[in-house]
Amino acid sequence: MEPLNKEARRKEFTNFLILFLVTITLVVALVFFSVQVPFRDNEKLRKEVVKFEKEKMQAERFSTSLKNAMDLMEKVNVSGDNSGMLDAEITKKVNEMYTLGGADSTVLKSLYGDVVTVMFQLQAANSRLRNASSTDQNLEALKAELNQWKMQANLYQQQNDQLRIELSRR
Repeated sequence: MEPLNKEARRKEFTNFLILFLVTITLVVALVFFSVQVPFRDNEKLRKEVVKFEKEKMQAERFSTSLKNAMDLMEKVNVSGDNSGMLDAEITKKVNEMYTLGGADSTVLKSLYGDVVTVMFQLQAANSRLRNASSTDQNLEALKAELNQWKMQANLYQQQNDQLRIELSRR
């Protein structure tokens, strides 16, 4: 007793099997890609975290150099005795900051460059200010010396007048 529609049943079973395999393939592909995308995103995020950590370390080194240079500038303003040596150290620190900023490939590179430029200008301004204050001190000392010479000149003038009066009496 064989079914009469054996050929039709076989054809429908084959269609069902093909549709089932296509559906299973789609489901497996969706699961595969839904798992692969987060892995790629995670790898991308890991790279960005490493880059961020590198930028953070760079910023910390730059900040430390900036703080050291500022401390030296404060020190040179307070004690003018060895200002030449401290100026050399400040220049060394600012140059170190320049190399740190130049090695940076982030958007902060221009900021670092601007900070270094301002530090060089600040160092030059401090140097000019120290020279001007020493000039003011020299000016005060010269004024005092000038007053002393004027007083001596007045004394000599009075002595000269007295000697003329004595000479004219003779």
